[in-house]
Amino acid sequence: MSSQLTFKEKQWQMREDAILDATREILSSKGIMALTMDEVAAKVGIAKGSLYQHFPSKEELLTAALLRLMRIMEDFMISLPATEPAISKLRQILRWALIARFTEGYPDILSVKSTMQDYLSKNPEFTKQAKRLDDLLLDLVEQAKKDGAIDKTLPTKIVVYTISGRIRDSHYDDLVKTKDYTAQELADLLVEMVFRGTSPTK
Repeated sequence: MSSQLTFKEKQWQMREDAILDATREILSSKGIMALTMDEVAAKVGIAKGSLYQHFPSKEELLTAALLRLMRIMEDFMISLPATEPAISKLRQILRWALIARFTEGYPDILSVKSTMQDYLSKNPEFTKQAKRLDDLLLDLVEQAKKDGAIDKTLPTKIVVYTISGRIRDSHYDDLVKTKDYTAQELADLLVEMVFRGTSPTK
C-alpha cells in the first residue's frame, strides 16, 4: 500500500500548516489570550467554517500549536551530539527555547485561563509530549549532577522546573519588544543567570 499523500490530503496538510503558522504569528504579536478564531481565519485567508473543519475549537487549535512547538524543541534536543557534556546541552536547550519564545511567540501555558489548563491536562497527546520533554531534561540534569556541573544536593525536579519556568515566564517579553535587548542577548543573560547565578565572577 502506498504511503504517499493524495493531492487532496496534501492540500489539507498545507492549509493546516498555514493555520498553525498564522496562529504562531498572532501568538507572537498579541499573546495567547488575544488570539481569536476570526483573526486566524482572516490571516490565512479562509472562511471560519474551513478553520473549524481543521480545529473545532480554540482549545484544539492552541493545543496543536503548542504540540508543534514542543516537537520542534524535542527534535532540537535529540539532535545535540551524544558526546557533548550534559550541562552544555542544557544551556543550549534553554537558549534555544528562550529565543523561540521571544521570536516565535512561545505561549505561556501557565498564564492561560483554567479551562485551557484543564483541557491540556486531559489531552493525552499533549501530556505524552510534555512527559517526553520532561524526561529528556531530567536525564540531562541527572547526568550533569554526576559530571559535577550541577550541585548534587539540588533536587533534580526543582532544577528542571527552574529551567522550564524561565522558558514560560512572560515578564521578559517586553524587554525584547521595546528593543532594550535582542532575543539572543536576553537569552544569553538568562542562561547565565540560571546556570551561573547572580554572584560576581571570580
